[in-house]
Amino acid sequence: MYTIISSLICTCITGLLVLQHPELLHWFVVPLTMCGILIGRDLVRWAYGQMDPFDPAALAGLLFFNGFYIAPMMQIAWNFFPGLPSLDWPHWFGIWGIISFFGLAVYVFVRDTKYLPIKGRSVYVWAIDNTALTITAVIFLTISAASVVLVFARFGGLSGIAAAYDMRAEMGRNSYDPFEGLGVILLFANAFTVLFPICLLLFLRKYKAIRSNGFFILYCMVTITVAAVVAGAFGSRARVIYPIFICVATYHFMVRPVARKWLLIGASCVMLLMNVYYWYKQGGLAGLNAIFDESAQQEILARKHVDDEIRFTMTRDFSRADMQAFLISKELGGDLEHAWGRTYMAAVLAVIPRSVFPARPPTAAKEKTEALYGAGSYSEERMTNVLVGLLGEGILNFGLALAPLLYAGVGYVARFVRMLQWRLMPGDLRRLLIAPACILPTTFTFADSNVIATFIMTYFLFPTLLVVFGRRRMKLSPRQVPVGRLHQASAP
Repeated sequence: MYTIISSLICTCITGLLVLQHPELLHWFVVPLTMCGILIGRDLVRWAYGQMDPFDPAALAGLLFFNGFYIAPMMQIAWNFFPGLPSLDWPHWFGIWGIISFFGLAVYVFVRDTKYLPIKGRSVYVWAIDNTALTITAVIFLTISAASVVLVFARFGGLSGIAAAYDMRAEMGRNSYDPFEGLGVILLFANAFTVLFPICLLLFLRKYKAIRSNGFFILYCMVTITVAAVVAGAFGSRARVIYPIFICVATYHFMVRPVARKWLLIGASCVMLLMNVYYWYKQGGLAGLNAIFDESAQQEILARKHVDDEIRFTMTRDFSRADMQAFLISKELGGDLEHAWGRTYMAAVLAVIPRSVFPARPPTAAKEKTEALYGAGSYSEERMTNVLVGLLGEGILNFGLALAPLLYAGVGYVARFVRMLQWRLMPGDLRRLLIAPACILPTTFTFADSNVIATFIMTYFLFPTLLVVFGRRRMKLSPRQVPVGRLHQASAP
């Protein structure tokens, strides 16, 4: 039934788009529509209440539906390819759509594979050790808060950071990085946006009031404020959105389920924040004027060589179709030299401070830059920051034969997170890690390996240490284990 509904929806969308944009009357719409149908099934299941509101497949389905279907269709309709050479884009998007459909099919197959029963009839629960958790949380909060203070002190407060972004907007992103040399401190500072709200929940977990709607609204306001002030000051929209999602999902898994209506309200607020921080990131304080001043918007967009911010956000921030199609054209033309895993190794080493490892190799930016501008074009002053995602980086490393198979890893991660959601009992401290893990399938698909490494270090390091040092391992007898938790269902 879900496949039929998804097919009807996608067929109607494709038909309406073709009627409105005759240039879409091309064979490439067939594989893209097939991608939409395949992923749209998850959205239909979520809408029918057949998935947990924070099921990783539901979140991935929402972003995949845009990234693999809507955004590529609109990009062709708009003829919007900033910074890329002129190609027969419909043709290459068609080839990209075929490869992407195969990759998504691998993702869905691996994700929906049924689990075997749990071996043995006993289950271990990581209960909370109050003393150990309190000590650990206070230590980590102190380290993280001190890092925030150090960063703000270096720039003289929020106004100083905003002035640094003004300077970066004038000099160019590759020419001036206001946070150069602050790698580890900045990582700990960003972790505060997740650590503080999570610790707040843990400290107040015994009070019944935390289950009320009033507390939930107050908790969301605190989370948004901390994320906006700390991560927002650093100009990263993703680092504002991630902690908000993680903290709301933590409330969902640790306190009580969050109704879908609250998620829709929260999504509206997040979209507003994204618009605000887009202009701040591009122009500092002057960029905030662009929210209401169209002339200021045009000035910033002209500096970026972009005609439309909404189109850029939809096609570049929430899709990787154009860069991946471009890399496919280079690969089939024999113009790519494969890195054979070098970018992944560089991503692992990228988390090491340059002061400790000065000879740190360049990340995937090297291969991306040389793919765009030719061999030997990469330098610290000239490199591209455009993300190519899982498929794109796979092509850079291994070519087209192996790259689509990387989606199997995404499917396994989604399957593993579902297992945690279903098997971990209420009160198990390991449920703290489910919230950031829900984002992993989407992050693995749309981000480059160095960005993924930073994400894991920022949002998993402290929560994992909290779980490891703040837990008390308990063994439950078979009678204490709910019967429904002995087997894994594909959709809890």
